[in-house]
Amino acid sequence: MSLASSASAQYLAIFLPVGKDDYFIYFPDFPDIVQGIASLDESMTIAQAALSSTVKYYVNAGRELPVPSTLREVQELARYEMLDENVNTTRPPLFMLFGAQVGGATLGR
Repeated sequence: MSLASSASAQYLAIFLPVGKDDYFIYFPDFPDIVQGIASLDESMTIAQAALSSTVKYYVNAGRELPVPSTLREVQELARYEMLDENVNTTRPPLFMLFGAQVGGATLGR
């Protein structure tokens, strides 16, 4: 499905707690977006910038954008990721929705 020039898409990011106050960020729909450890405020800024630049790359390269995962799918993945020894299991993972302009892109199936 081709998206209108003013369209936007929303993707969920998982913020896994590491250390006392930091987070490891990734977007399950974009495996290339994996961001290092930062505070929550920094992580939100980093996540938005990473998603925006990745979507822009996909659009410019003519690549299909992934269909956004559901919250349930992302939560299941996070449960698995919480088993990693580097994750601070005394704090829950966070899930945040980020948007990006996708005008002219094709949404995969």
